[in-house]
Amino acid sequence: MTRPFRFATLSLPFTPFAQLAEQAKAAEDSGFDLLVLPDFPNALSPIATLAALATHTTTLRFSPLVANAGLWRPDLLVREFLTADQISGGRVEIAVGAGVSPGGPAKPLTHLRDTVLALRASLTEAANPPGWVSSPPVLVGGSGDNLLHTAGELADIVGIAGPFPYPVNLAPGHIPLLSPAAADERIAAVRAGAGDRFDQIELNVGLEVHITADRRAAAEEAHRVHSYLSVEEILASPKFLAGSTDEIAEQLLGHRQRFGLSYFAIIGVTPAEFAPVIDALRKGA
Repeated sequence: MTRPFRFATLSLPFTPFAQLAEQAKAAEDSGFDLLVLPDFPNALSPIATLAALATHTTTLRFSPLVANAGLWRPDLLVREFLTADQISGGRVEIAVGAGVSPGGPAKPLTHLRDTVLALRASLTEAANPPGWVSSPPVLVGGSGDNLLHTAGELADIVGIAGPFPYPVNLAPGHIPLLSPAAADERIAAVRAGAGDRFDQIELNVGLEVHITADRRAAAEEAHRVHSYLSVEEILASPKFLAGSTDEIAEQLLGHRQRFGLSYFAIIGVTPAEFAPVIDALRKGA
């Protein structure tokens, strides 16, 4: 089964809310499916922020990418997502990752599993009053073998954050890229956990995007940051797009066919700049 594309614009939770509302409106006007926010302890709470943003839009969906399970008790995170579901009229999706404890290392993977199971139980059994407006999909994101195996077992959507182990020389503020071989390895970990249900899972990555007339020059510039990959690996990475509108659309079609990826969080360009790519793909569908 070929999944339809879904595109999210990634905003930052350090941004004042009024600006986030304008970004959400721009994303909706540009044909995006979602706006996503990461979860940082020293910034706006993403779930509450996304619920509020939904009141400024009509069709756009929202998701943390991802909620930091290490900061939450499972029952309280269930409450937050259910509240957001009510406020947004069913337009906030669930997304969690292992994260870190406040001021400490990552919590054991069992905490993430308990969190996802608590969310699943609320969706399928007894929910807090007044209950769910919708039945939102559950995304689990990360990069390690065990985490992606768990995600394959439990999630509707799996977000592949990057290679494992994490590139030690990657400067802060940049998303890690995946070589094609590393992407195959990460997807294999998801498949091992999913078993027969793998084809039911939507696969997600964040994308570094460069709209340019010179793809190779963009990759060579990126290599200065991502020195753990060759220029050729960067050009082939399913987390790197560069070129004209038509070239980027062709790369996305190739990534969907080659890796099964269909849900992309766009980084590096504005919604308006990326809108022609979305339009080209939907016209060609």
